[in-house]
Amino acid sequence: NARYYPERLENGETRAELLARSKGLLMMSPEKWTGTQKERAEILFREFPDIKTAFSLTHSLRMIFSQRCTKEQGAVSLHSWYSKVGDFGNKAFNDIAAAM
Repeated sequence: NARYYPERLENGETRAELLARSKGLLMMSPEKWTGTQKERAEILFREFPDIKTAFSLTHSLRMIFSQRCTKEQGAVSLHSWYSKVGDFGNKAFNDIAAAM
């Protein structure tokens, strides 16, 4: 029996390691990422495009609620976000949008 060796990505991690080690960076704003985290995010988003879309939607919603704006500007921003969520078609995001 040949021994199994998982494929290593350019940063030396396996896909499973990449996912496990990316959890922390997905919880913070890209401006706060270290160089290693930026590299890991680039690989993660290339390997898992749906994670990139989900991160982008989460980050944009976070930014909508963290910026000062008028009620009308907020409504326009949320409408745009709802549209992007609909295009993504992920049940969890659709549930969040429906609850808002």
